[in-house]
Amino acid sequence: MKLDRATILAMMQEDKSLKKEVLTSVLLIVVLIAVVVFSHQQKVIQTTRANAEREQRKEISQKLEHYRQNERNLQNKINGQTPRPIRADQIDEVQKEILAKMKKDGLDVQTLNRLIPAIDPKQKQAADKKPGIKKQEHPDFEATVVGSWEATVKNLYEMERQSFLVNVRSVKMEAQSTGAGMRTTFRYRVYVL
Repeated sequence: MKLDRATILAMMQEDKSLKKEVLTSVLLIVVLIAVVVFSHQQKVIQTTRANAEREQRKEISQKLEHYRQNERNLQNKINGQTPRPIRADQIDEVQKEILAKMKKDGLDVQTLNRLIPAIDPKQKQAADKKPGIKKQEHPDFEATVVGSWEATVKNLYEMERQSFLVNVRSVKMEAQSTGAGMRTTFRYRVYVL
C-alpha cells in the first residue's frame, strides 16, 4: 500500500490527537489518585486528632475527679479544726496576711471580696432587744485564685495552721482551658470574738 503525503500527514495528525487524549487521561488519573491519597491522609489525621482529644478529655476527667476527692478531704479536714477566733479589729490584718500568703504560694489572686450576709429582720430586732445576743457576725470572704494544684492545696493546708481560725465553707476548682493550672474559688469565714 502506497501512502501519499496527505495520508501520512492525516495519520500523523490522528496520532498526535490520540497521544494528547492518552496524556490527558493519564494526567487525570494521576490527579485523581493524588486527591484520593490526600483525602485519606486527612481522614487519618482527623481520626488521630479525635482519638488524642478523647484521651485528653478522659485524662482531664480523671484528674478532675481526683482533685474533687482531694478537695472534699481537705475541706473536711480544715472544717474539723477547733476555732481560734480573733478580735474584730484584727480582720484587716488577717486579710492582708491571707492575701500575702496566697501570693507567696504562687497563686494569682483574681478577686477577694467580703460577703455581706443577708440579715433576717426578726433576728436583728431580737438582737437589738436582748443584750445577751451578740450582734457581731463572723465575716465571710470569697477569693478566686489561679495557680497550680500543688500551690492551691499548699495554701489551703497552711490556712489551717495560722494563729486565727479560718473555716473554709466551700471550694470550687476548675481546670483552666488554657492549661495554666486551676482556677479555684473558695469561701471562708474568719471567726471573731
